[in-house]
Parts: sequence; C-alpha cells; structure tokens
Amino acid sequence: MELLLTYSWDEGSRADVRVELSADHCVGELAAALARFAGQGTHQGLLLRRTGAMIDPDLTVHAAGLMSGDDLCLIRVSPRCANQPRTETAALVSLDIMGGPDAGRFVLLGPGLYPLGTHPTSGIRIDDSLLAREHAVVRVHPDGQTAIAPCDPENIVVVNSAAVNDAVRVSAVDIVRIGASSFAVRPVLASLPDTRDVLGQVPFHRTPYRPTVIAERDLGELGPVPRQGTQRRFTLATLVLPLVSGVAMAALTHRPEFLFLTGLAPIAMGYNWWDDRRHGRRSFVKATVEFRQATAEYVIRARQAVADEEAERRRAAPDLSELHRRAHYRTRFLWERDRDASDLLTVRVGLGTLPSKVKVAVDDRGESLLHDEAHAALAGVDTARDVPVTLSLAQLYAVAVWGDQDRSERLLASLLLQSVCLHSPDDVVVLGAMAPSRRTTLGWVKWAPHTCSSSSPISGAHLVDERERAEDVLARVIEVLLRRR
Repeated sequence: MELLLTYSWDEGSRADVRVELSADHCVGELAAALARFAGQGTHQGLLLRRTGAMIDPDLTVHAAGLMSGDDLCLIRVSPRCANQPRTETAALVSLDIMGGPDAGRFVLLGPGLYPLGTHPTSGIRIDDSLLAREHAVVRVHPDGQTAIAPCDPENIVVVNSAAVNDAVRVSAVDIVRIGASSFAVRPVLASLPDTRDVLGQVPFHRTPYRPTVIAERDLGELGPVPRQGTQRRFTLATLVLPLVSGVAMAALTHRPEFLFLTGLAPIAMGYNWWDDRRHGRRSFVKATVEFRQATAEYVIRARQAVADEEAERRRAAPDLSELHRRAHYRTRFLWERDRDASDLLTVRVGLGTLPSKVKVAVDDRGESLLHDEAHAALAGVDTARDVPVTLSLAQLYAVAVWGDQDRSERLLASLLLQSVCLHSPDDVVVLGAMAPSRRTTLGWVKWAPHTCSSSSPISGAHLVDERERAEDVLARVIEVLLRRR
C-alpha cells in the first residue's frame, strides 16, 4: 500500500513523503523509517496530530487508522514510556471547543470525573492563559448526562450567560464559557464502517439532507393590560331631587315618615360611592397581580423561544470542532450538503448578535406603568446573541478577506475547511494560488479531495505556488465562468 504523509521534527522541520509499505507493518517500523529519512536518532515515537495522541508502536499501520493526508510528528521517547492512544470506544460525549486559543479541538469523554484547566495532567487541558490550573471539573454519567462545576468559587464558569457556583447539568445546546474559551458538550455519533482502500480512500454514502430552517416564532399579544377603574360621578341633582321629592310628599300627605326616608337618601348615595370605589380598587389590584404573573410566564416563553432560535442558528452553521469531528470519524453528516441545498456554500465568518425572529407584542391599552414594566421585562428578546454570522459564497461573485495577515489567513482557512467538510468533491472544487510562506496555515488544503476531483470543470493543476501558474489557473476559471453565463 502507499501512504502520502506529512511529518515534522525538531520544531519546524517538515516534509511531505510517499511511503510504500504493507498493511502488516507496525507503527514502530514506520517511525524508524521516517526518523532515518530525517536523520534523527532511534527511539522515535509518532504523534498523530488529528487526535493529539501518541500511536502505539506495536499496532499495525492499518489498525492504527493511518491514511493518506495524515500529519505526524516525530517525538523522541522511551518505548516503555510512550503514551498509549486514548480509548475511544467507551466515549459517550465530545467536548467541542468552539472559541478561544484551542478552538477547533474536541475531547472525547467516557463516564468519569475530568478536571479541566491548564495543568499538564488535567483530564481536559485547555491552553488558555485566563484559566486556573484546575479551573473546573466535568462529570460524565454512565447514561451520558454531563455536569460542570467550578473547582473554586473564584473560578468563573458561565453557562448560557449565567454564572454558576455549583454543579449544573449541560446539554448539547448549552454554551459554556471559561476564560477566553467556550465549548459545548455533545453526544458522540457513530462513525461509518472502517473500510478504506490502499490509498486511504473511503466510500461515500450521502444521507438525505434537511437544512435547518430558522423558524419565526410568534408568541401572540400579552394582555389585556389592566386599566384603573373610573368612579361614577354623583351630580348635585341626584342629591337634591330625592330631598325635594321627600319634603313635597310629606307636605302633601301630612306624613312625617317621608322626611325620615328622605334623610336616608344621602346616606345611601354616600355608601354606594364608597363601595364602588373600594370594589374598583380591589378589581384593579387583582387584575394587576394576574397581569404581572402572565408577564412573567410570557417572558419565560419568549426567552426559551430565543434560546431555541440560537440553537437552530448554531446547528445550521456548525463550528470548526464539530466539523473536525465529522471528518475525523467520517460520520453520516460529513459532506451533508449537495449542490441543490438551499444553504449551498453558506459558511460562518464569526459570531455576533443578530435580530431575532421571535415576535412579541404588548396590548397597547391599559395603564402606562404596567406597559413600561412589560416592555422592560421583555428587553433583549428581539436579539439572538453569540450566533453564527454567515456568508453565502454561492450568491456572491467574489469575496475578499482583508486585514491582519495572520487573522486573515485563519479566517480563510476556516472558510475553506467549512466548504470541504460540508460539501463533497462532486459538488464543490477548490483551486488556489498560494505563496510558499503561507503553507503553515493553508498547506493542509492539498490533502483535500476537492483539489483533485474527477468532477472538476477545471482541467490541469488546481493548486499552484508560482505567479505564472497562478495566472494560468485564473484564466481557466474565467473561461469556465464565461461558458456558464
């Protein structure tokens, strides 16, 4: 069999090699051959960069899962002290690092207790200078339920914008922030059968794809808003007429009882006025309490709707750690989008705040004070925070990335990585002209099958590093674009 590999040694020395060997050769023999080629000494171990773990030197190349395109690192170790690769068969969840210095990494976790921090022996080590050596602890239960708690009250752990002091359960839709890093804990999905040919190629079977739709959520109107009751008006006529009538009847009939009844009229009117005012106040107070309870329930529904929308937006635009895991384990979600998908070549360029599709409204009648209370309680439900900001490359003629060179290259690498992980080589091809100085950030592109797809409409080399050849690639691209008009 033949393997096309990249490997490094001595902090910076790198080489692309073609290795001819049989599947029965062990990893130790491969490490020795690469060490001799690089002029290094014996006792060299191999670290597989896509897993971050040392490879057992006694495993066969096939059993170790090595394939064309792998990036290896020669490390001088004692054979007896070489770290064994992490056992992944018992993994229940994956801690996917979405932001921070280690963004794009994932850590598989089985049942157990895992200290999280910067200490070299931490079960989950994150290279973040804002973290404590033992910042938090993650517990994974046998049923896959996961909880996180700070190791010390001074260690800040934020789950969905709320700081936590005790253990709190987290699910796949929860975002945990510690220091400058953020991560999510997601269930591990089964990988495809481990069938590869001698070139490390795997069969591809696309499952039906249903794009995530960011649905509009209309919660209806909050109301009615209570109104302070208006008191009945008692005019002078309503008091004088009964008195005059009573006196007249007493004079005409010569019966003094009518005068007594006439004297009760003002008392009855005063009582009616007092009772009406008391009853109106009680009704208003009761209605106000009920409205405030309804407002609290309405706010809970609105915030849950916003949280659901934020989860939908993140699901529609997967982060790099999620895509890394899809490619590593070749899950059924690798290359899930086809050329007819509505989100073809829609990629995320960062995180930001976007207008929410949650619709809320408050009855415009009633007391203004209660109006103000309701609007204040609903503040913020019109925005979705920390959600992917996306860009549809398919709808744009060209996209330019401009700014700091290091950040620009990393953003460009992110756009390319999303494109080749979400789309198959039959639907998207990659061409590029790359200066040799940028191979550190973008050199991995040459291993993507999208640069040598048999379905490519562009003939000839797809990746070049010389100006003359770059002009030739550009001319071929323009020719295809003109034919498609």
